[in-house]
Amino acid sequence: MNKVFLVSEQFSARLQYVIDLWNTQIFSPSLVYSSFIPQNQKFINYNGNENLYSIPNSGFLFTKDYPFDFQKVNTGIPFPDFDFFSYAFAMATESFLYSDFPKDIYGRYDENFHPVLKNHLHNYPFFPFWATKICRYLNVPIQFYPPEPLWITLDIDNPFHFQHRGIVKQMKSLLKSFLQLDLHEFFYKIKLLFNIEKDPFTTINWLPQIKKHPFLVFFLLNDEKHNSNTSPHSKYYHEEIRKIPSENLGIHFSLCSVYSADKTMKNEINILQKIVKNPIYKSRQHYLKYHLPTTFQLLIQNGIWQDYTTCFYSCKGYKHGLVRPFLWYDIEKEKVTNLWRFPIFYMDRHSLKEKMNFQETKKYIHEQVQIIQSYGGIPMILLHNETFSERREWKEFPFRKFFS
Repeated sequence: MNKVFLVSEQFSARLQYVIDLWNTQIFSPSLVYSSFIPQNQKFINYNGNENLYSIPNSGFLFTKDYPFDFQKVNTGIPFPDFDFFSYAFAMATESFLYSDFPKDIYGRYDENFHPVLKNHLHNYPFFPFWATKICRYLNVPIQFYPPEPLWITLDIDNPFHFQHRGIVKQMKSLLKSFLQLDLHEFFYKIKLLFNIEKDPFTTINWLPQIKKHPFLVFFLLNDEKHNSNTSPHSKYYHEEIRKIPSENLGIHFSLCSVYSADKTMKNEINILQKIVKNPIYKSRQHYLKYHLPTTFQLLIQNGIWQDYTTCFYSCKGYKHGLVRPFLWYDIEKEKVTNLWRFPIFYMDRHSLKEKMNFQETKKYIHEQVQIIQSYGGIPMILLHNETFSERREWKEFPFRKFFS
């Protein structure tokens, strides 16, 4: 296998993490550390001087700093004129979030201030794009891992639109529709209540479509505000969950797990494990909300080793600049962990936020899948079961036909 040596007089855990990141994203050549320039070998000079094959070294990887000064980069140049390795580290670890980063109304990191978005680094797969340029400049053949088909990851925030929500919630919902003079919705709910029509959120409405692809389903098992509309102890909810093979299941942690994760996370995992009688090791945070490093440290403590909270909530794009799973690096402890994070480039609500119609959505997904596959990646999107209902805001989005 071909090798490229990363030459640096200094060494750190951060530098080793970037080397490992390269080797999880790029099949060949492998990146290998060296403290000196090897003879008759391809190398990248990372010593901060302007010698041959030199990439600027800001010193960030050899500090304990959290913030990093991102700048918009020129994608037209043949070789990085910026500190590619520090960019890659900061994007993968989100080191800038460890400082006093602004929050939105839900307590999430406010993406209006996100440096990756502000510098337009999310529009393309940053890491493999620049790795390809580096290898071409060094005249080294580059080979990617075998690509995978599109993966669909589905969040079940509400397992039922109206059925099996409990009589009190159903009556409140009916009364609300009636008082708003939304008689179409009122009578629709009546039909659902008496099973004249099938509930549009249930598995029968979306499972046949997504089963044609590799898929994962994340169930929310908490009935507090901003969480599920159905009790996590409902036998009807359990029946829906058991229709999904356990290897395709993950826990969709509730919002309150962020604040009392030591107890709430464990409780929600236990509920799902008792329902399916199998261990659960995949998760995604509700509202894509997390706190660094606490949330991910607690995921590890609770036996979760695959995280799928790797998606912008405000817009489509590449949050970490990566197309394959990568291990989470805990900056607080300055060490790599065993928690894998899976990049996701699109969420259904992006189409609503960016006012994309269905044709534009299909075109974007197809284009990005092809780009990701060209880099040997795993294209993943995030949808919700309600997206397949083709009701309300999803009326003009026939996702069922898209995946049929």
